[in-house]
Amino acid sequence: MHQLLARAAISGAACFVWLISSGSTQAIQWTSAEVGTLVSNGYYTVTFDHLPDGRFVLGSQNTLSVQTTFGSPVSTAIPKNGVNFDPSFLSVAANGDALLGTGGFGGPSYVHKFTPLGVQTPALATLQNYSAVYRHSATAAHRGWLVGGTNADGPKHNVTFVSLDGSVIGAVTLDLCTYSSGISVDAVGALYVGLFELSDSPAAADANVVLKFTGAQVESAIAAIVNATPAPLPRGASQFVYKFDGASSIAIDALGRVWAAGFRDPHIQIYDPDTGAVLVEEPNHGDTEGFGPNAYQMKSFTQGGQNYMAFLVSDSWVSDESKVFHGYTQVDTLVIPNTTQSWGRFQFGSQVDAPALEPTVWGALADPDRDGKSNLEEYAMGSNPNQSDAVAPVTVTGVTAGAWTFQFDRDPLNQDLTYVVEVSGTLGSPAWTEIARSVKGAATAPTQGSQAVVSEQVVGTRRCVTVSDAISGARRFTRLRIEVTP
Repeated sequence: MHQLLARAAISGAACFVWLISSGSTQAIQWTSAEVGTLVSNGYYTVTFDHLPDGRFVLGSQNTLSVQTTFGSPVSTAIPKNGVNFDPSFLSVAANGDALLGTGGFGGPSYVHKFTPLGVQTPALATLQNYSAVYRHSATAAHRGWLVGGTNADGPKHNVTFVSLDGSVIGAVTLDLCTYSSGISVDAVGALYVGLFELSDSPAAADANVVLKFTGAQVESAIAAIVNATPAPLPRGASQFVYKFDGASSIAIDALGRVWAAGFRDPHIQIYDPDTGAVLVEEPNHGDTEGFGPNAYQMKSFTQGGQNYMAFLVSDSWVSDESKVFHGYTQVDTLVIPNTTQSWGRFQFGSQVDAPALEPTVWGALADPDRDGKSNLEEYAMGSNPNQSDAVAPVTVTGVTAGAWTFQFDRDPLNQDLTYVVEVSGTLGSPAWTEIARSVKGAATAPTQGSQAVVSEQVVGTRRCVTVSDAISGARRFTRLRIEVTP
């Protein structure tokens, strides 16, 4: 076990100790069920979305079906009305408007509106299509779908606007990448785009990066299309969000976090752009029984006033008789915890890839803002390692009859940390006694048998913890021990 020690500026009365240990994280709990079986019929793809009432809609190998009621295992076929499709996407608007991408390899590809009563003809538009998302606007003429596909010059992947009635179609962006990838929008209309490149592509380093165009940028680009003065957004106008393991499917949840999955990555990643926290999730579901790795797709939806994130998983090799599973989980109370690694990259960016900068910038004991606190101390206290401040990690706030009262800040998102408050009557060969503890972001509480008084106050995103030792003595020492569990 590796121990790091940093002393707080408290005249020998308290200290700050780090312990590095190993452990595991808790997975998200999903409600999942088998929803289909792949067959050999010349069609290869599956996709999904949810109606405004939460019901699950499945597009699978030239078939469409919809749940009879939310959560029910029973579904009803949606009439195809003569339209054949290898469904590339389903996208449903909050008002019930829904769009189907017919997909397919080579030749023209179409998008059709549909309802639970059937697929509508003729096609709303002719576009090569891989993904799509409905985008709402305060301006009725600007409402419609953003369709991702290889419709730019080259041909390369870009995003195209299609109005609700199909009368207005135009490029929202210029080319983004060589091959098609995921797209999504957030609650304020910002557009998120995934980049997909093969390993032998000249732009291979861009693979699985997600970029963001602001709501104002997208609104302006759509307005230009509607006014017949198109001004597609160049990729350079976007903001970097995160580089995922895979971004073939992306979705934004109700709290603004980005969920991403790759074509052949057996997991999902969740990124919080406000904190830099990243969670790698392997959802619980049955065995797809395929020969290839699992391929996940992500969607956000609401039902009964609750916000959810859903996945669809199938065998990426489309193995005959392999299973398809759908799952969902509530996101309003879902916490994406920090780790020392994600926090470090969020704070220091690409500098963490430079070993020479470890001692002075991003290392555990580095103090880049020169305020006397190491990066590990800044992480535990929820403070900014790039902005100097004079606040000590642990502060004595009073002494009553020889018993200490002291305070420290903690970040509840740091769920790889355990904060342990300990006391002793000597610094010789101390036998430290634990009096309070906080585990995996939970509130600090007195240890069983301890008479310590503990309280917490919310201060922004942090918690200010006050601990009063109930035992006094001629000599009394206190320390805060932090255990890091990767």
